[in-house]
Amino acid sequence: YQKILAGEYSVDVTGVTDENGIVTMGGMDKGLYLVCSDTCEINGYVYSSLPFFISLPDRNHEDNGWNYDVAVHAKIEQNPVVADYSVNKIWRDTGYENRRPSSITVSLICDGEPYGEPVTLPYEGHWSYTWRDLDTNHEWTVKEEIPEGYRSTVNREGSVYILTKTYMIETP
Repeated sequence: YQKILAGEYSVDVTGVTDENGIVTMGGMDKGLYLVCSDTCEINGYVYSSLPFFISLPDRNHEDNGWNYDVAVHAKIEQNPVVADYSVNKIWRDTGYENRRPSSITVSLICDGEPYGEPVTLPYEGHWSYTWRDLDTNHEWTVKEEIPEGYRSTVNREGSVYILTKTYMIETP
């Protein structure tokens, strides 16, 4: 809780929720307090609350008196933990670059099913793409088209998929 003092604020009281999400504060002076919370990550979700004000004492509407034992219920938002996933294309075809296609198509797969539209990776100094803000509570993979004459391997390093295309040298 932060008590508002003439346009400035200072931290007056801090607390930690119990296993039921309840914080109990004591010894607070009369005043207007700004309540701010930290975010909390549990089981792949981020929980947060928007800041709000409370007044001590609060008006007791039943008898029009003052209530010094104020209870508030913060609105908690639950959002999935998100991450960016990238794909980088590496070509192993030294001497055969002329056999390389001008672009390849990569599909993002979520829990075994295609997700969104496939992306085309053209050569413009790099072969890469990033999908933004994907829910980490799902299993993400990529699928690519393999040009004729190449074999492909896919490795994952954290949230980056490395697609390596190796040219298979033709033997007479």
